[in-house]
Amino acid sequence: MLDRNEGRGRGWDRAQEWDRGQGRGGRGRGATSMQGRGPNFRTCQTVVELAGLARRSLDSMSNRDIAAFWSLLPRLARNCGDRDPNLEEKLGCVIGTTCNRMHSFQSRDLAQASLGIAKTISQVSRGNQQYRADDPLHFIRRLFVKESQCSPIFDSIASSAVGMLNEFEARHLSNLIYSFGLVERNPDIGGETLFNVFGEAAVKILHTFNSQNLSNVLWAFVKVDADNSRLFQETGRVITGMHLGSFKPQELANILWSFSKSSEADPEIFQAIGNHIVARKLEDFQPQNLSNIAWAYANARVSHPILLESHIPSYSNKIGDHIAGLISLDSFKPQDLSNTAWAFATAGVSHPELFKKIGDHVAGLGSLDSFKPQELSNVAWAFAKAGESNPKVFKKIGDHAAELGCLDSFNPQELSNIAWACATVGYNDKRLFCAVAPMIASKLDEFIEQDLANIAWAYSVANTPRQDLFDEGYVSALASNKKEFSAEGLAQLHQWQLWQQELESGIELPRSLQERCRNAFTSRGFSESKLQNDVVGELKAAGLDLEEEVLLGSGYRIDALVKFGNGRKVAVEVDGPFHFIDRRPAGRTTLKQRQVARLDRIEVVSVPYWEWNELKNSVTKQRYLRKKLGCETMQ
Repeated sequence: MLDRNEGRGRGWDRAQEWDRGQGRGGRGRGATSMQGRGPNFRTCQTVVELAGLARRSLDSMSNRDIAAFWSLLPRLARNCGDRDPNLEEKLGCVIGTTCNRMHSFQSRDLAQASLGIAKTISQVSRGNQQYRADDPLHFIRRLFVKESQCSPIFDSIASSAVGMLNEFEARHLSNLIYSFGLVERNPDIGGETLFNVFGEAAVKILHTFNSQNLSNVLWAFVKVDADNSRLFQETGRVITGMHLGSFKPQELANILWSFSKSSEADPEIFQAIGNHIVARKLEDFQPQNLSNIAWAYANARVSHPILLESHIPSYSNKIGDHIAGLISLDSFKPQDLSNTAWAFATAGVSHPELFKKIGDHVAGLGSLDSFKPQELSNVAWAFAKAGESNPKVFKKIGDHAAELGCLDSFNPQELSNIAWACATVGYNDKRLFCAVAPMIASKLDEFIEQDLANIAWAYSVANTPRQDLFDEGYVSALASNKKEFSAEGLAQLHQWQLWQQELESGIELPRSLQERCRNAFTSRGFSESKLQNDVVGELKAAGLDLEEEVLLGSGYRIDALVKFGNGRKVAVEVDGPFHFIDRRPAGRTTLKQRQVARLDRIEVVSVPYWEWNELKNSVTKQRYLRKKLGCETMQ
């Protein structure tokens, strides 16, 4: 994506120089012809043909011809044709003529040219695609991106547009606004931003906008991060009064995404659009539409049966069921998979079938090279957050990250999320944690307090000592953020400090921070479950000497401490569903059991909920406990 602060380079002057003497003024704003009949660009099949015809026809091109040229250029961008060493010069002449004549464009021509230029820039600047030196797209990218043509061209378009915005019809105004969103430009115009001016103009004629116009305008405002509560409120009122059956799936998805992203999530519009989508065939929706809709509801914290579990027949087409029921997810791009998983995890929606579908697909891919770091991070985080371990997914992600060799492209949050997710589900591959550690250490000053706490906790669970990471530098980073940690973060750091005691590393937090961490850890609330009361009741019925809810020296609280006459002590942990992921101990569970055994030197016995639920009476329950405790004297 273009840098919205891109400087005004020499490309602007160069374009004017290329066109000096070529583009004489027309017959005032809206001139539609110059000297005779203009070129017929519709006959062109390639970029080279288009640029050549435009260069030969500069003297006869009308404003509408210029707009037509820019409208056609992005459509032909993938069909470049033969190489032309003079292509850059030809395109430069058209740029210069466009800029010199822009002040005389009618609203339609200005919007059309602006949209065509924006689409062209968006295409050639997308991703990290490399072009050959003689590739036409290389010349286009160099003209617009490398030589900073984007900023001056769109500044010129903005200056030409603001004085005539009242003349724009809905479609043309929408296209103009959308074009600035594509290149993420929001220049200052007379003491206020261009999008403030756009917003005022759009609100006046919102009632004439169709579904695509509305969708594009909202999307553009979000892309340039322009706050405009009035525009979003008025647009919401217009949309709820329209027939939603006329909206295309992508328009519905973009509208929801825009409202959610802008923090202007109106429950009424989410409810109205949600009701419409639920009643509509989801086969009409592309994967990107489905993932964006799910993401929008989750990000906006708006609940609707479109996401929530429901067995009501009329809600049978909700997104989770639909995706889980697809034959294949081959049409889903990495971002679609990532956003969908993230949405369901964030919304707290339990949908094992959906996560299995996504997990099996990701695990079955030949490689994860097409996944960006954020997408990998979000997938791992979502599975862990949702309590879906899927070992094959975590092995796939872990192997990929460990084998990359260089993790420079991962930002601090992405590194933190992957480590936290793997530890949470109990995937403690030492190769992964060893591969990530040096990169974390090299970016330590970039991590926020939550990431620092998550990483410390994750390595404590994985039990992977890294002297190159957890040293005085890490302690210093923790100490400098001591006022920022949440209660949960402080509790995580207490477990990390316990881990350092396990390792006998000699690494310690400052005394005051240690005390805060321990207080946060021991002050966490606890509640007795029916399952726990049942187990403790059977232990008491057996006549055993025990204490309930015992706070140990480590700071851990155990459900019951059974004492035997020979001095033996056993901690009995009644482990409900929260302590497991797919019936495998969660990271928090293994960490507690390990640290209690090593630091408090107390044997730990776990009573998993599913084993206990299978026992039908006191006799079988006490026999089960006798075996668990290794005690044959229980009566």
